[in-house]
Amino acid sequence: MLLDDLAEYIQKVQEISKTELCTIHVGNRKARYFSTFRLPDGGSAERIATADDGRIFAGSSLFKVYIAAGASLMIEKLSAGSDPSNRFRGVQNAWSRTFTDVFNDFSQDIKIKPLYGNPTVLELIFHYKGPCSINHWLFSPDGSPLLSKNAFLNTISRYTQETSKQHNNTTWVDYSNANYILIALLIEVVSGKSLPDFLREYIFDPLGMNQTYMSADELSAVPIGKRVQPHMVSSKGLRRAIHVNEILYLSDTVEKAAMGGYTSAADIGKFFEMVLEALHGTPSSAMFDKEFVKSLFKGIGALDDEEHGYTRFGLYTTLDENLPGSHSLNRFISSNNDASTYKLGKDSQNKDVTAFYMAGCATGWLSTVYLLPKRQIFVITLTNTTSAVDMSDIISKLCLQEILDLRPSKVGDPNFTCRPKGWQTMTLPQIHRAHYVELAGKIYQENARVYSKLEEEDKAPDTPTAAYPNILGIYKNKKNGQSLEVIDLGGTLGVKLKGETKVSKPMRFVRKGQVFRICSRVRGTTDLAIDCFGDWENLTFGFEEKNGAIVCFFRNGRNLVDRFTRIEAAD
Repeated sequence: MLLDDLAEYIQKVQEISKTELCTIHVGNRKARYFSTFRLPDGGSAERIATADDGRIFAGSSLFKVYIAAGASLMIEKLSAGSDPSNRFRGVQNAWSRTFTDVFNDFSQDIKIKPLYGNPTVLELIFHYKGPCSINHWLFSPDGSPLLSKNAFLNTISRYTQETSKQHNNTTWVDYSNANYILIALLIEVVSGKSLPDFLREYIFDPLGMNQTYMSADELSAVPIGKRVQPHMVSSKGLRRAIHVNEILYLSDTVEKAAMGGYTSAADIGKFFEMVLEALHGTPSSAMFDKEFVKSLFKGIGALDDEEHGYTRFGLYTTLDENLPGSHSLNRFISSNNDASTYKLGKDSQNKDVTAFYMAGCATGWLSTVYLLPKRQIFVITLTNTTSAVDMSDIISKLCLQEILDLRPSKVGDPNFTCRPKGWQTMTLPQIHRAHYVELAGKIYQENARVYSKLEEEDKAPDTPTAAYPNILGIYKNKKNGQSLEVIDLGGTLGVKLKGETKVSKPMRFVRKGQVFRICSRVRGTTDLAIDCFGDWENLTFGFEEKNGAIVCFFRNGRNLVDRFTRIEAAD
C-alpha cells in the first residue's frame, strides 16, 4: 500500500515542519489511497485515519480550477443553442473577445475601462496579458482582507496602465489573483448568480462535493470537530493556533475568487476523478462529457520555452523542471536555493513525465495538487500549518516519486547536501524516500533564517505617541482609494489600513531611523501574514513633511510606489 510504505517518512517530515495536520488523497488508476497524519503538541507524528474523515481545510488557490471550469461551462456548454431567452447565449464567442467588452455587455451597474494589453477572457484564464499581482491591495500585512468589488472594478484598469512598464514587450505571463477575480465577476454578471451558487449548481452538487463550502453560513454549520484550525510556527519551532473562532475570506466575491473556499481532500478528489473518468472511461456527469473535458486541457499561457505554462489546471510542466513547487511557501521564502528549486527528475527509462501542478498558499494553510491525466494519477495534500517548511510540497513530491519511480537528478550528486545519511546500506526506494526527509530538513534550516529575520525586525520597540503627536490622522492612497490611519494604541503609535468597506486589525507603527515600519500588534508575537515574503515584503514607509508636519507616507512596492496623503487629522 502506497501510504503504508511512506508513513514513516511522512511522519518524519511532519515532525521537521511542525505541521499539526496533513491529509493525503492519492488516485492511481483505479486505486485510491487516503491518510491523515497528526502531530500533537509535544508528541510524535501519528497516522489517525486511513479513509476520508471529512476534515475541512481552506482550499485557497486550488479553487481557481473550479472557477476556470465554471467559466468554460458557461461559455462552451450553457451558451449553446439559439434560444433567445437563454441568458448565456451572449457569451458564445467570449473566449476571443476582450474581457472588458464581454463584461460591459452584461454588467448593469458598473462598467470598466479597458485593461492594458486588452486581454481576452481566455487569456485571463491563463494569466496571459493580465494585471500584475494585487495582493498588497487585497490584504493588509496581518492578512486582513481590504479590497471590495466596487473598489476593484473602479481601479483595476488604471492599475494595469500604471504597472505596464513592468512588461518588457506586448505579451507576458504574470500569475495574479486579479485575473480570477475578473473571471469570477464575469461569471456573476452573466449568470445572474453569485459565484458560490453558480459553482454549486454546475460543479459541486452534480459531482457530489458535499464537503465544499463557499459561504460563512454553510461553513458555520459544519461541526467544529470537522473544521480544521489553522496554525503558524515560529522560526524556533513553536506552533500556535491562529484565527481562533474566525472564518476568513468568505465575505464577498473578491475574497472568494482570490482565496477560494473550504473543502476536504475527498471532495477535491471527486472533481479529478470526474476528469479522469471522462477522459478514460464513462463520464460520471452529463455536463462533463468527454469532448468538453478534453477541451479543458486546451490552451496555455506559455512561459519562456513555449512548452510549459499556465492552464485551467494550474501549471503544465515536466517533473524534471523547477516549476513543480514554484507556488509553494518553500519557494516563496527562498527562491533560489538547491532545496526549494529541487527537480523531481525523469522516469526509470529517462523519459520526461508531464503533469499539471496546483498549489494553495495562505497564512495557516498550505496545499498541493498534481494531476497526470495520461497516467490517470492525482495527488492531493492538504495541511493546516505555515512554517519554515511547506509539508504539502514535500509530501506530494514524495508520493509522485514512489508512484513513478523517478530518478531525481541530484540524489546521486556527492555535493548535494540533501543526500540521505547512511545511503550506502539502503535500497534505492529507501534512498529516495529518505532523500525527502533530508530535503525537508535542509529547507527548514534555510527558511528558518528568513523567518527569524522577519521576527527580529518585528520586535522593534514601540514608539510613544507623545514623541509624534501630530502624526495621528488619515492618509489616503488616491490610486486605489485605500487609506492608512495612524492611531494611538494606549500611548504608542499604531496603524490601520482601510479599504472601501473593510479595515485591518490595529498594528504597531514604529519609528526606525528615517522611516516608520508596520509591526505586529503584540510585540514579540509575529502575527504578520505570508505576504510579508511577497507583496508586503517592504513594511517600511518613508514620509514627506511640510512646515514640520508629516503630510504623506510612501512605500516602495513591488510594482508601484504607494503614496498615502493626509486628508484629515485626528480629533
